[in-house]
Amino acid sequence: MIFDFNPDTILSSIVASMEASEIQLSEIQVGHILQQIDASMPGIIELMTYEAENIWKDEAINAGGWGTKYAKAIKSYFEGAEGKVYLDESEKDPGSGKPSIMFAMMMERGVKSWSIKAALLASDKAHTGPDGVRYITIPFPVATPKKSGSGNLGSRFGGREMSSDVHDIVKAGGKVAGGTSVTVKGKQVDIGGLTAFTTRQYHTGYGIFRRVSSKSTGWQYPDVPAEPVFASALRYLDKRMTEIMRTFCEAVVKENSQS
Repeated sequence: MIFDFNPDTILSSIVASMEASEIQLSEIQVGHILQQIDASMPGIIELMTYEAENIWKDEAINAGGWGTKYAKAIKSYFEGAEGKVYLDESEKDPGSGKPSIMFAMMMERGVKSWSIKAALLASDKAHTGPDGVRYITIPFPVATPKKSGSGNLGSRFGGREMSSDVHDIVKAGGKVAGGTSVTVKGKQVDIGGLTAFTTRQYHTGYGIFRRVSSKSTGWQYPDVPAEPVFASALRYLDKRMTEIMRTFCEAVVKENSQS
């Protein structure tokens, strides 16, 4: 979005401010008002540019879902008398390495249901067994218990965090029995089979391994409805631009009516 006040908006704000003052202004006073408003416009546009960036970001974050990733793509630019708020295509999500604008588009347009199984089995890491069935083994990392004093930071594995007693089992080389679960975002998730493994960096990690084959059922990503964040931000911005322009014009009219 590019910020520039419509002349009609400015004129209506001036007229409304003059009517509200209930004071007759001379032609010279009106001229001074117009000059002062014109001289101040770059500053008002700069103010609105940065406010628009914050409003858009807040709308994205408050929408939930991928909103925080969406918000990272929102940037602003101001030079001279022109302000611009835009989605930066070069911004990357640090967690996934994907362009942040991708998450913005997924929220704005929604995501149609798609087969996770088909995508996994199309990977070059998938194998075909002797029976001709294609399969792939998927690791789900599980975090170790939070250390005392670490605060309320969320698990980097989406909330999959083992308890201290489970950690004692797997760090000693054991494997967690089926039916053992952890709470992830309010839901119970089975961590049966949780075991230790060695990462490519030769560190010890802990995870659950699940096999997906062409015979597996489920593994379907659900439809995600569109979340019109941008439209919502625009509606609020339109109201804020009018309020700011009206307040500013009232102050200028009041100042000049007393001179």
